[in-house]
Amino acid sequence: MAPQPGTPESSPRTPEIFRTADLPAPDRVRGWELHNAEALIGLACRQLDGPALEATEQVLTSTELRVARVTANGHFTERNARMVRRTPQEAAVVFCAVAGESVYYSDGAMRSLRPGELLVVDADRPCVRGFSADFEEFVLTVPREVADLIDLQPAADQARVLPFRGRTATPWATTLVSRVHSSFNGDVAADGLLDLLAAATTGGAESASSDSHFAAAASYIEARVGDASLSATRIAAAVGLSPRQLSRVFAARDLTVPGYVTNRRVQRARRLLAAGTDRSIADLAHAVGFTSPSRFAAAFREVYDESPSAFCARLRVERSA
Repeated sequence: MAPQPGTPESSPRTPEIFRTADLPAPDRVRGWELHNAEALIGLACRQLDGPALEATEQVLTSTELRVARVTANGHFTERNARMVRRTPQEAAVVFCAVAGESVYYSDGAMRSLRPGELLVVDADRPCVRGFSADFEEFVLTVPREVADLIDLQPAADQARVLPFRGRTATPWATTLVSRVHSSFNGDVAADGLLDLLAAATTGGAESASSDSHFAAAASYIEARVGDASLSATRIAAAVGLSPRQLSRVFAARDLTVPGYVTNRRVQRARRLLAAGTDRSIADLAHAVGFTSPSRFAAAFREVYDESPSAFCARLRVERSA
């Protein structure tokens, strides 16, 4: 399973960015193919008559999954049977349409994917995708062995599309896409996505499970970690549990709710310090939800075995070396 985001090992990842605009117009399609073969999924790309390919891809990678943010103008992609045989991916793929419509064709079935919808497919199922205009989407690629662990089953019926917006969307699907979006804005590390993905793609069938409630609680905490008044009662109410039930969900992972919140505050503070914030230690402590600098310093030392000031001093030495 995915590492728990309440541990110090969880860390932010910086997206790798590729832009076809950095290439000469005649080389863009081939460059896009080569990039995707290495960074995401091997595919062939074609364009109809029109402007040169304008495509950008940001990729976040961990041992459990790969997450991409793709924006581009209209084009077609294909992953045919020969390509599957030559470069099998052994992965499940989730397409989350943010803006612009696309068409997905496989096994004789065609389905439009509209903004606010997601589709789970097998990366090794031959298919064609078409985008007639500008679009934006998130693409989650999950290795087969990880997908099996979380019971992520690609849709056998290509017409099976799940909403993540609107009245029929489950909170798990909505939270999943919201957290993916936040991870590319540098606000939230891409933690807890697997639990959310498993719940979202089962249509909410796991909404009562411990994993799903933990993922939802973690997402709620992440969005409000700088609020000093954040409490277990508020978190529990937000995910539909009593405070006692919430405590049991965290206890099953050898965590406590207050301890988890404190760790996330400390981790956010460390990211800000590493990025070179010009805030004082006192201001930073309040910004990440601590009521006093002394409590912040004690918590930071407990997690990282050094004070915030010592951490900053060590960074300065390392950067000047």
